[in-house]
Amino acid sequence: DPGSPSAHHVYGFYLAAQARVEEAIAEGQRAKELEPGSPVRNARLARTYIYAGQYDQAIAECRTALALDPNLIFAFANMGLALTQQRKYDEAITTFQKAPAVNDRPEIITEYRLV
Repeated sequence: DPGSPSAHHVYGFYLAAQARVEEAIAEGQRAKELEPGSPVRNARLARTYIYAGQYDQAIAECRTALALDPNLIFAFANMGLALTQQRKYDEAITTFQKAPAVNDRPEIITEYRLV
């Protein structure tokens, strides 16, 4: 369905897995256009920016997501991952510690291969 934000995001993840990151980013941006104001769309687009190595953009998307939903676990996780990739380890740790759900679910840390 061309009008489905979820379809665009899933397709974007597929494209990212195929190393077609510019196309993947375009799909994520399209999903955001279809569902403006959705913190989930921002957080998912952040993950695509991480795949593309665009860590500053990923962090910006996470900040937008957290402004909309300050408890969105995947925004914290993606921001922490982007900060880790930038070797900003202290900021990454602080970011993870701010997320109450992450503190209660250590498997999230393992999933993002940060341990």
